[in-house]
Amino acid sequence: MIDQADKLRKLVSSVNKDDDFKKKQRNIYSKSTRVIAVTSGKGGVGKTTFCINLALSMINLGYKVLIMDADIGFANVDVNLGIVPKHTIADIIYGNKTIDEILIDGPNQLKIVAGGSGIFELMNLDMETLNKLTYQVLSLENYVDYIIIDTGAGLSEVSLRFLKSAQEIIMLTTPEPPAITDCYALIKTLSRQDVKEFNIVINRVQDKREGYIVYKKLETVIKKFLKVKVNNYGYINDSKFVSKSIMQQKPFIINYPKTNISKNINNIALNVINNSFYQEEKSGFSEFMSRFRNFISKGGY
Repeated sequence: MIDQADKLRKLVSSVNKDDDFKKKQRNIYSKSTRVIAVTSGKGGVGKTTFCINLALSMINLGYKVLIMDADIGFANVDVNLGIVPKHTIADIIYGNKTIDEILIDGPNQLKIVAGGSGIFELMNLDMETLNKLTYQVLSLENYVDYIIIDTGAGLSEVSLRFLKSAQEIIMLTTPEPPAITDCYALIKTLSRQDVKEFNIVINRVQDKREGYIVYKKLETVIKKFLKVKVNNYGYINDSKFVSKSIMQQKPFIINYPKTNISKNINNIALNVINNSFYQEEKSGFSEFMSRFRNFISKGGY
């Protein structure tokens, strides 16, 4: 994995913004659509901002990325980008819209699926409607490399179903004790549901040293009490540019690409790409949809 990271960094350092380079990037790593669920133990740790900027960093590396906003009651990917969605996933469930018709165009070819109340309604679909939705959503695999699901924070039933269905989970936390405690609690709950691997990102740290210390503390407790694997995906500096970008409704990786936080996100994007095949024997997005359908049809998780 380290060798792959070195190769990719060399490619990125000599990036030539043309289609040939982007195709080369994708041929190295991309085999099927990967589904990554991003979550946190508590709200207010910067999850949506992280999802947006991570997706844009991966697009800069030549990948096609879609964000699904699955945070019920606090869905705000569109708000952060200054976009007013005309349709949500509910328009597929109860209307005659196709997945192509509800997709929202974000900056730099980012694609977005707005969830809203439709995400909650996913939990109570009859089989005919579920089949209809599955057929539509599976078509996404034809033209995106990564789907990032911005889930709700904490232990809601909806979030747990998305997290259990995804191939990979990124846990976002901050150095504050309540955030770390809630992060551990969520990992503990998911470990009891047979989720065995988690990728950790520490947000709003003062420097690299603080990020490492916080991660090691969390890792030590997890290894002592839980039988799961945790990976250190990196850290993000606390920065005034985050609040500025939120006020401007423009991602900081676009408005402030040379800042430390943008470099932090780029490093995390490299780690995501390098780790994306630890379950490559599975069929990516179709595997995600199969598990998600199974949870809904059984009415539990």
